[in-house]
Parts: sequence; structure tokens; C-alpha cells
Amino acid sequence: MKNNVLFTKTSLLTLILSFGMSYASIAAAFTAITSGNWSSATTWGLAGPGFNITGANTVIIPLGVIVTLDSNLTINNAASSLTVAGSLTGTTNMMLTAGTLSGTGTVSVSNLTVGTGGLITSAATAVINVSQFSNSQTALALAAVMNVSNTVIMNAGVVQLNTGGAVNLANNATINLAGGAYSIIGGGLLNLAGNFNLLYTGTASTVGLETTLLGLQNVTVNLASATSQLNLAGNLAVAGVLSLQQGILSLNGNGLTLNGGINTAAAASILGNAASNIIVNGTGSAGTIAFASAGQTINNLTLNILSSGSISMASNMTVAGALSLNGSSLNLNGYNLTIAGTVSSLLAGSIIGSSTSGVTVNGTGAVGTLTFGASGNTLGNMTVNIAAAGSVLLGSALTVSGALALNGGSLNLNGQNLTIGGIISTSGSGSITGNILSSITFNGTGNAGTLSFTPGSQAISNLTINIGGSGSIALGSNATVGGTLTLAQG
Repeated sequence: MKNNVLFTKTSLLTLILSFGMSYASIAAAFTAITSGNWSSATTWGLAGPGFNITGANTVIIPLGVIVTLDSNLTINNAASSLTVAGSLTGTTNMMLTAGTLSGTGTVSVSNLTVGTGGLITSAATAVINVSQFSNSQTALALAAVMNVSNTVIMNAGVVQLNTGGAVNLANNATINLAGGAYSIIGGGLLNLAGNFNLLYTGTASTVGLETTLLGLQNVTVNLASATSQLNLAGNLAVAGVLSLQQGILSLNGNGLTLNGGINTAAAASILGNAASNIIVNGTGSAGTIAFASAGQTINNLTLNILSSGSISMASNMTVAGALSLNGSSLNLNGYNLTIAGTVSSLLAGSIIGSSTSGVTVNGTGAVGTLTFGASGNTLGNMTVNIAAAGSVLLGSALTVSGALALNGGSLNLNGQNLTIGGIISTSGSGSITGNILSSITFNGTGNAGTLSFTPGSQAISNLTINIGGSGSIALGSNATVGGTLTLAQG
């Protein structure tokens, strides 16, 4: 019986001692007593805190002491704290998963990551120098001065810049919106040393106030999937390059201005809107533009690309308002263009077609002038579907290798030559407005359809019929050939 009681008391004492030792290992205080490496026992007088702090530890670097972080540091306990009154420096990374960074001193590391449970309560006199700063805290209050040389990553939440707090972003640095948002709450400042770039990744869903900051250069969209969507909350002007790598950029009724070009990968696109406008400025090749299948309509498209510049389509597109080609070329690149409003081709602006591309002209009244590039004046199909009194003019020679459908309004030859390699169909008020300086050539085989002229404008210069396979073309109106009628075949 006595042995049993002794055993029980001994076991209890052992348990208490073990618990005490365990608690000591969980909650301990470490104070640096001299400058040196974090890993050195000399720095702390005894064994140091280690590089993976999961206990409720208190780590203090006093004023005048410089500790060099010689390995990556992770603090992951809500009750743990790192107070820096002196300096903590190193080329390694620091992850504040849970716990608090405080003090009045200087922290200089490569990357500083604040997790959902991390806090920075450093005083306004404190300075934090990093290459990359990443935040996942819902509302991270910052009173210290943070100097970022490379990237700010907003994984979630916002950074609250309190009075005395500041984020100084180096020239050409990047703000990565990866699910968080840019917002200044309080009296702090976001200072930009010059230009900056925006990168939208992960679960980012809205383009916000960050686009209104002066110095915006390049914008990159690389979302979690090809169907992930990023919505504009206002007009966006990109001074540099808009790079669409993955996901959908929704114009959402806002305007998009491109000054340095656009690069579009196969898994990326723009979701158009009938109230949105796109302006492309710059020089040379402006890249490619692709629209999502559910949003291929925009209001106005204005191209001001100098030096014979161009932009290429990577999807079908409908321009509901005005298509303005000012010294620029729109390369259809095998896709279909619908003009539902007006078109103007100033300063040698043109459309570059191909035998696999198509143009449809809708609308009312005088649509304007369609001018095609000398090396791209061929279309697969063309449809004119304008209200009865409306018309569209040719500003260059045109070859339609497939079908020319005149469903309404007139196609005014305007002194240019028209070649039809397939068929021509006329319905409703559709017709061709002739010109004594224009010629028409029919190639192809079989029944080429019906040629109808607008009353009062039935004269052309030359008409060539070269239709194989016992083919024919029918007249749907009177016609006057002022030059030569050539019946080669058909």
C-alpha cells in the first residue's frame, strides 16, 4: 500500500515537472545581449529561439544590438512576439503566420510575409526594408515606414496605413493584387518613387483604386483559370503593355486605353460591353486582342497607331458605335468583323483582310468608307445589311473570294475595283452603286448570282465575266458598261 502511494506521488511529481518543462519550452523569453547571427548562442547568452517559433515566445532585440537573420524565420503562434528596438537584418525570408512584430527599430529582410494571424504593431519611428512584402491579414494596421524595392502582394484584406505609416514603393516595382485590395484607411501614405506595375493573380476579382495612381506602366492579368473574371470598376489607361496571360478582363461598361500594346495568350480574353470604348495608341505592332465568346461587342474602337502600326484580332468582334482607323491597320487575322455603326479610315488607315475573314456592315445612313490594305484587300465573305437609304463606300480595291450578300442599302464602288470570286446575292433594297471609274470582275464557277445596281448609278467602266463550269451571272437591273465588256468564260 505504501509502495502504491509512493508510486502515485512520484508519478504526480514527474507529471508536474514534465508539464513545467513542457510549458517552459512552449513559452520562453529570449533577449539578444550582443550583435551577431540569429543562430549563434552567443547572441542570446544561451540557446537562441530557433527559426521556427511555434510557442508563445517573447523575442527582444534591444536598442544598439544588430542581429543577422542567417536563415528563414517563421513565427506561428498568436501569443508570440518579436520586438525590435535595434536592428534585424539579413537576406533571408521572414514569415509572420501568427504573432506580433513590434518595436521602434529597423527590420531588413528579403521577403516579409504576414499571414492571416500576423500583426505588425511597430511604432511610427520603425523602418522595415524588404524586397517583397506579402499580406493575408484581413485588416493589417501599419504605423511603421515600409520600403519595398520589388513587389507588394495583396493576398487578402487591406493594409491600413495609420498616421505615421507609409509604404514607399521603389521605381518600377509591382503591386500584385492576388485576392486582396488596395485601400488607404487612415492618415498614412503610399509613396511611389516613379513608375509601377500592376499584376492580378489568384482570386483577384476587381480592378480598383490602384489604377488611379500616377505612374502606372504595365498591367498583367494571370488569374486562377481561363474562366476567372476580373472586372473594371472604372476606366483603365495602361501606359505600358497590357498582358493577358490567363482569365477574363471584363470592361464592365468602362473604357480601356492602351498606349504600349497588348499581348493576349490563348487562355485569356476581354469581355466586351456595348457601353465600353477601346482606344489603342502607340507605334508599330500593338499586339493581339481577343474577346470572350459571351462579350465580343464594344461601342467605339479607335486606333491611333503611328508608323503604319497595326493590331490583330484573335476573335470575332462587333463595333456597335464608331470604328476609327487613324493611320492604323486592323488585321482581321482570319476572324469576322461586324460594323454596326460607322467606319472612318483617316491618314491611310485600313483593314487587312484574308480569304478566311469576313466583314458585315449593319447600321443606318452613311456608314463611311471601308479601306483595305494593298496586301490584305481580300475577304472570304462580306455582308451589307444597311437600312434602305444607307450606304458604305469602298476606299480601295476589294476581292470577295466567297459570298457577297447585299441585303440592304448599297455598296458604293467609289471609283474602286471589285472582284467576286464566289457568288453575289441581292435581296431587299441591297444593290451596288456604280461608278464610271470602277470595274467589276466575276471569277469562280457555277451560278454566280445576281448583279443589281442602284437606280441612277448603273454605270461602271469595265465588266469581266470569267466564270468556269458553264457558270453564269444574272442582271437584276439595267447596267451600262462604259469601257470593255469581257466575256472570258460563262
